[in-house]
Amino acid sequence: MATSAGSSYLEDAFSTLTVETDYVWGGHATLGGRFGQNKNIFIYGLLGFVGIKTSQTAEFTFAPTETAQESGTGVSIGAAAEVGITDTLGIRLKVLHNMYAKGESGIKVRDSSAMAGLVINF
Repeated sequence: MATSAGSSYLEDAFSTLTVETDYVWGGHATLGGRFGQNKNIFIYGLLGFVGIKTSQTAEFTFAPTETAQESGTGVSIGAAAEVGITDTLGIRLKVLHNMYAKGESGIKVRDSSAMAGLVINF
């Protein structure tokens, strides 16, 4: 798994904080089983090791701008279900929650995502 170009932005009357996600990576082990009358439903859990690199910029009205970069690793947990529609096509729904270690500047990143997709078996 790898992603890039995430962004978060927070502003109040005296400051602006921007967090840019440079990249996220990870690898997962899966364990599950097949269910249903035709065994066309596959449900599994995921446990993984993940990493992230972020860049933060804090702009203040009455103080200098501060920047920081963080790289961290952590764990990821999730679950997924795949349902076969035909012998070669199916659909997948996956949910992941990533927890990264707190960096030197105090940024603690938690990321949750839900994904859906089409599965094609060759």
